[in-house]
Amino acid sequence: MVSVESTEPTRAPETRVHLDRVLHSETFRKAPALRHLLEYLVVESAEGRAEQIKESVIAVEVFGRKPNFDGRLDNIVRVQAHRLRKLLDAYYADEGKSDKLRFGIPRGSYVPQFAAAEEQAVIPEPLPEAPAVAILETLPAVPPLLRRRALWPFAATFTAGALLTLLITFLMAHRNAAQNNTPTGPVADVWKAVFEPGVKLIVSYTNPVFLRVGKSKMYILYSGPLSAPPGTQIHVDESDAALDRKFLPKDEPLFFNDGWTGTGEVLAVNRLTELAAQYSERLNVIPSRTLALNEMRDANVVFLGSPWVNGALAQMGNDTTPFYNTNDGRIVVRNPAAGERAEYRNDRDESTSQIKSCYALLSVLPGIGDGRKVISSAGIGTWATWAGIDFVTTPQGAAQLTQALKAANGGRMPQYYQAIVRADIVKGAASNQLLIATRKLR
Repeated sequence: MVSVESTEPTRAPETRVHLDRVLHSETFRKAPALRHLLEYLVVESAEGRAEQIKESVIAVEVFGRKPNFDGRLDNIVRVQAHRLRKLLDAYYADEGKSDKLRFGIPRGSYVPQFAAAEEQAVIPEPLPEAPAVAILETLPAVPPLLRRRALWPFAATFTAGALLTLLITFLMAHRNAAQNNTPTGPVADVWKAVFEPGVKLIVSYTNPVFLRVGKSKMYILYSGPLSAPPGTQIHVDESDAALDRKFLPKDEPLFFNDGWTGTGEVLAVNRLTELAAQYSERLNVIPSRTLALNEMRDANVVFLGSPWVNGALAQMGNDTTPFYNTNDGRIVVRNPAAGERAEYRNDRDESTSQIKSCYALLSVLPGIGDGRKVISSAGIGTWATWAGIDFVTTPQGAAQLTQALKAANGGRMPQYYQAIVRADIVKGAASNQLLIATRKLR
């Protein structure tokens, strides 16, 4: 077996061509974070900077972590490198089986190896894996609203992330049917600045993590940054505020269970996929836990779900806006106008405590890069997420919004704004949406 150093100059052009082929393959199309990681590793190595390819540098440059990144507390690089190795194996077993060049990421290292098809990159045997992942960093407390439901069984209100992936695959396969029907009128007023030609559009949905308790079917919500292969046993430090230990049975082990998402988010992605097809655009759907801030620099991003469990959105620091979600189930209004409520909570039936109506918070905010936008549909509960997207993607709801905003802005649609929308819950679905309040930003 012959290994080929990544800095070999005679292969530089061939390496770039092969990298482009891999990055644009069907295998990698659905994994934007891994595409970005592979491109970074290959380019850095091919350009003679292999000695700089270290876990701490990758964390900052690829995954948007802060300069004080500590790999003992955050295993994002190791987990994503593991996934990249598996995805490369899948690519070369199918689409890339006839490729003349092969990429390999040795275990125990992040410096890629390049080998011809008749050669095999020398990949060392796997290093022994630690039996558990230690979580030491003190993190924000679990929201009180979620604490009351800390032990989670499999519930109808949450849908596995796999279902969302299957839904997106199906919708993208049928997107051509809706093309050449670009929206006009109020819907276009809201979305034309989001579906910009040549600008990447990311949809990021919440996928909070649950930890399985022992061998039971009970789950505890975990609000920290932990990422690990499903089934990994987790040691939770006594000081880790991301898990409310009073709900943890004594001496029971915890096992990582991959992220879940709400049914409202699934419906919202459905609607946005249809809208993207009308603009002849393609969505890049990414779970919030894997979306890094640097991926947002050249993209418009739509966040679905609560900012408290939408990692990248929470890091943006949009906590001084006129309307904002709290972690105890409220939408708060700063400086309410005369006759305006100071906060909104879901309305419940007094006799059954069932939700009769919910409140959605829509925000159009400045993005990370120049001229980019961040759109957030959140509110109080998963149905509020869906109600917000349904409101601004239908002519009736978009008309309510644009008329109110233009009336307060000299007849022009403001660039950045917020809105609160009320929706009735009828037979388990959000309906009868009504615009409650708006604010122009900047």
